[in-house]
Amino acid sequence: MSGKFGDRKVRKRSDLLKGSVPLLTFLTVVVAVPLLEFQESHLTEKYRTGTKKAFSSGDYSLAINCLERLVDLDPANREVEYNLAVAIARSGDERRALAIMQELAPVGRAGFARAHLWLAENISSQSPLTGEHLVAMSTHLRHAHTLLPEESQIAKRLADCLWFMGFQDQALEQLVSCAKLSPEYYYDLFYAYKALGRSEDANEAAKLAERHLQQAVANSPNDRLSRKNWAEIRIWLNDFAGAEAILRQGQALDAEGPWNQLLASALVSQFVKRKRAGAAADELLEYLAKGLSLDPDSEAVLNELVNFSLVEEGHEAVDQLLYDALSEGTQPALSHFVLGARAWQRGKTEKAMFHMNRAYSLDHRLTNAANNIAYFHLSQANGDLELALRLVNTILEESPDVADYRETRGQILTKLQRWEVALDDLEYALLSFPENQLLHESLAKCYDNLGQHELARRHMTIWKRLNEKDHL
Repeated sequence: MSGKFGDRKVRKRSDLLKGSVPLLTFLTVVVAVPLLEFQESHLTEKYRTGTKKAFSSGDYSLAINCLERLVDLDPANREVEYNLAVAIARSGDERRALAIMQELAPVGRAGFARAHLWLAENISSQSPLTGEHLVAMSTHLRHAHTLLPEESQIAKRLADCLWFMGFQDQALEQLVSCAKLSPEYYYDLFYAYKALGRSEDANEAAKLAERHLQQAVANSPNDRLSRKNWAEIRIWLNDFAGAEAILRQGQALDAEGPWNQLLASALVSQFVKRKRAGAAADELLEYLAKGLSLDPDSEAVLNELVNFSLVEEGHEAVDQLLYDALSEGTQPALSHFVLGARAWQRGKTEKAMFHMNRAYSLDHRLTNAANNIAYFHLSQANGDLELALRLVNTILEESPDVADYRETRGQILTKLQRWEVALDDLEYALLSFPENQLLHESLAKCYDNLGQHELARRHMTIWKRLNEKDHL
């Protein structure tokens, strides 16, 4: 048989197999690549599902394990790294979480937007907030805003931060941007203009805010915040009757809502506006009487009652209103307190102390009454200083950081010649009351008796300056 088939040689079986090893290897690789991709995709979905379940159940250790596997599978995915840092933070390892977030969102440049937001939130929780903290927080918020310019909530948070830092013009720019993105922020813009005394701008923002708020209440009649803000807008636009109707409608729909308190607040707002307009005392008193009946605990109503017509014609009507409340058993402690405060301001100290003692006896939560009683004893030549000290110590146990109470105790301790312990309270109070003459005089006494004559001299110099200023 011929060794040819046509012009071609017939290969032996062994010749045919000579090139098969490279070919099989190639085929194996070609098949393995999509298989690996399939496996990775399957694992990715598995770990993503595991992460969601772990977060929803609060199992952050499991979430961390799943997310670390996802980072291994996709090291460039910053969303996964961010979620890993969140899980680590929730597990209690703040330091490691912070390191990851700072890598994702460095202060010096725009990184991952949500990490910038997380870092800004983390900074805002620091206490006390220093200027350095605020600068870093605003920088992170600016980066987040640059990365997500259409996110109105980020712009709003940046505006809040700038406002807090004292950059009102920049804050207003951000608020204008916020409102254009989301009409719900027109109310915040109105509030900012009002705070800055820009009435015309506040009017325009109020009208734009009202459109949104009216629609929000129409869509959700039980939306308490929108209803309250809408009522406030109506008061600003000189429609008190409209504001009252809005709140009364809320009360009819939602009996458990804070409508009496809001109505009382609206009455105080109307009182202030009408007082500035020179309204008669009887009209003004009617607003406060209605407010007191709606919300006897309202500090705003009580403050206006304390200061209303103390010496002018009409002050007797306020006293009569309070006497009526006492005789009817309506908020006796608060009525005594307001009567005492009014008597104190008119120089009727004995009468003031009767009411202050009654107020504190009836309700020990009225710590201002106790402070006033202590101060009365301090100011009298034969006052009971030990009683005063016991009273102010009691209220400071509940409110240790109130500068008024610390100042009272410091003055009592000075009078008792307990110089060093008095200094603790007096120096604390000085931060809040740097123009208080008596405070500087007492500090001078304490320093002088402790041998710190230079400090004593400086406080006496300030005392003299303030005293001369008072007599100009």
